[in-house]
Amino acid sequence: MSNQNISDFSNDFLNGDNISEKAKNLIFNYVRVVEGKRYNSQKNDNYWKYLTSLLGGWKNYRFYNKLEKICLFIGFPRSGHTLVSCLIDAHQNIILSNEEDVLWLVKNGYTKKQVYYRILNNARREAKKGRQISGYEFHVANQWNGKFENVKVIGDKQGPLTVTRLIINKHLFAKMKNYFKIPVKYIHVIRNPYDNIQTIAKKDFGGIELQVAAELYFVLCKAIDIIEKQIDRNNILFIRHEAIIKSPEVVLKEICSFFEVEASTDYLQDCGKIVYNTPHQSRFEGNWTPELINWVADQIAKYEFLNGYSYYE
Repeated sequence: MSNQNISDFSNDFLNGDNISEKAKNLIFNYVRVVEGKRYNSQKNDNYWKYLTSLLGGWKNYRFYNKLEKICLFIGFPRSGHTLVSCLIDAHQNIILSNEEDVLWLVKNGYTKKQVYYRILNNARREAKKGRQISGYEFHVANQWNGKFENVKVIGDKQGPLTVTRLIINKHLFAKMKNYFKIPVKYIHVIRNPYDNIQTIAKKDFGGIELQVAAELYFVLCKAIDIIEKQIDRNNILFIRHEAIIKSPEVVLKEICSFFEVEASTDYLQDCGKIVYNTPHQSRFEGNWTPELINWVADQIAKYEFLNGYSYYE
């Protein structure tokens, strides 16, 4: 995608949205990096990974003869995707990578065998590190973590980047159906928007203003809403961050049912042990004005998947 095309996309997508120039510039620069420079600056590394995945894909393809479903995540940064994906990866029939960027691989000519190998290799690598991500450890003791008995579901945790790729490259929906030839299932993890926005403001883009973070959040809401309207309702599962913390075994049973795999008692119990007791309500650490609280509340009301969230609860 050329810089002009990226600029046209940003202008078209943001048309009619009353957001600041700071937010527009962040979106423009993020899209430009996603579509080009991020990988162009690592060409030699990518060539090597392409070649090794050819060999690895051929050697490991026998593992996928019982594969039934592909799993992708869509949603927001800082919403709890990592916790959910690590719990799922601990299942004996599921392999999930951490930010392998599967859609980039699909878009850029990798074969299914290569994609599956990249996912498997990533999951194994993360498991060896103890699933230590962003200062937290997500290893589930006594469970499979990057290993498997029979792989029935394989996928990648990459929420906002997956949303970005699907919005920019509209052909990817149709391409994935012909590419994988098995159902693509989507998981959308949702967290209280005020907590989400506060954490984005603190940790993303080197730290940004709350108002800008809120604007970015609801631009992403708009993109997610567009994408989800194109997905069969049976192929998307909504998970609330607060729900999996309150009742991890209940939510994990729902996830296993979604993927049509067994939820054994020991798997559910072991996963439940690593889930923290209460959600981190980061919104109370920020300087929220009444005007911004009300503005966010007005935006929340536009999206069904955010129903019930408020600043005070």
